[in-house]
Amino acid sequence: MTTDTIAPLYHAAIQADNDWQAALDRAGVDRYSAAASQGYFSEMYAAKIAAYDAFRIAAFPHASR
Repeated sequence: MTTDTIAPLYHAAIQADNDWQAALDRAGVDRYSAAASQGYFSEMYAAKIAAYDAFRIAAFPHASR
């Protein structure tokens, strides 16, 4: 993998994390509360984890086995 391939995955992961945190902030929900892992927020969190996983697997393929 090249930087050109990995960089967009990294930026997507960071954006997903920022989106999740912004949604929690707008709703007045603490990121460590039970509400942060339910409903809409859990879907956003899952997207965030998937984005980070895509980056991790692309950047560190041998560590992903």
